[in-house]
Amino acid sequence: MDGATAKALGITGGAIVSSVESRSPASQSGVGASDIVTAFGGQPINTMNALEVSVRQHRPGDRMNL
Repeated sequence: MDGATAKALGITGGAIVSSVESRSPASQSGVGASDIVTAFGGQPINTMNALEVSVRQHRPGDRMNL
């Protein structure tokens, strides 16, 4: 997310979810397109790259707090 969007939303950063596969764990957990992830597993997320790195550190089926 760019700085202007984050500022307009009153947050410091995050990763915007562009799409979610139906019946995926994310979908079943209530994550949807246009959601903004600001933390993953207790770690702040300021960019999409930070989210990708955090996700890769876990295995399929791991439960994570967003």
